[in-house]
Amino acid sequence: MEERKEETKKGTEGRLVVGMAVAVLVVILCLMLDVRLGVGALVGIVAGSFLRPMLKDLFADEPQEEPEENRFLDTAVLRENFSIPQNLPIPYAVLDIRGRVMMYNEPFAAVFPNSEDAKPVIEVLRKTSGAGEPQRVTVGDRSYKAALNHCDVVDKSGAVGAVLTLIMVDITKTCQLEKELEEQETVVGMILLDNYDDVLDSIDENRLPILSALIDRKFNQLAQAADAVIKKLEKDRYIFLLSKGSLERLKEKKFEPFNEIKEISVGEHIPVTLSMGIGIGGGSLEDAMANAKAAMDLALGRGGDQVLIKDGEKYLFFGGKSGEIHRNARIRARVKADALWSSWGMLLTFWSWGIRMPIWTA
Repeated sequence: MEERKEETKKGTEGRLVVGMAVAVLVVILCLMLDVRLGVGALVGIVAGSFLRPMLKDLFADEPQEEPEENRFLDTAVLRENFSIPQNLPIPYAVLDIRGRVMMYNEPFAAVFPNSEDAKPVIEVLRKTSGAGEPQRVTVGDRSYKAALNHCDVVDKSGAVGAVLTLIMVDITKTCQLEKELEEQETVVGMILLDNYDDVLDSIDENRLPILSALIDRKFNQLAQAADAVIKKLEKDRYIFLLSKGSLERLKEKKFEPFNEIKEISVGEHIPVTLSMGIGIGGGSLEDAMANAKAAMDLALGRGGDQVLIKDGEKYLFFGGKSGEIHRNARIRARVKADALWSSWGMLLTFWSWGIRMPIWTA
């Protein structure tokens, strides 16, 4: 390649010297004729008309060769120097440097019957996929991991051309399994009848066991409908477990089924309301329980009568429309009292520890 460039340079310099010599001779001849006969200008015009084609050919540039990186843009040339493994079971294609599909195998044709349909995927990969880094793309209802790779092709003369290779791997089943596993993740929920004391004050004592039985039965029915498991811990507290997929279906309904608890009535009494804290952990039941407790505390701190979901650091709120001012104030006061009692217990522990082990200060 370097030798060819050197020969071209020497040929150009030689033509330049010859051209300058011819031009000098023509000028001298015209001056002599002009002095002797006074027709130098006429002779110069005639000589120029004859010499112009010769000088044009003399100074004409040699035909430029096509840049080497473009020599393989022709499909026929590419087929001579690059072969596609037709027995490859995954979609595979060869593109030019502009992203135009040039060659492909049968699995690629099955995904893209018309090669122009691959343009959106190719544009995404050209922007996001570098050095063969795979990216997840969707074609119809199928998911693929696809990657673009730069490849150099060398012909018989040693010239090098650049192309792109596109490889796609079908990961639809893998994505489906990931989704199923995510939907089967266990979610922890806590339920509190947040106005239970108010209900006790407003109902006949003889009817309280009936009301409690009706509430328990309704919770069991709702849990069964949601493919969940529920357990009563105290007179006004419940815990339940369900899958993340079932939780998503409840979220779509905005937890409306649980409003049926408010419709339970065994006489003249205020409606029963509840607060619900749901925790989603990163695959750990311990984290899910901690998130559920934090969600319940926040729900009560907001006045109760609502559902709060804690997923990592994110919170989702549902409900909270039927709260009463005095009931909300009582719930907030109870939350603050619990927090104050916890702080007071820590203070007593620290104080007793200080008596047993005096802290000397300078």
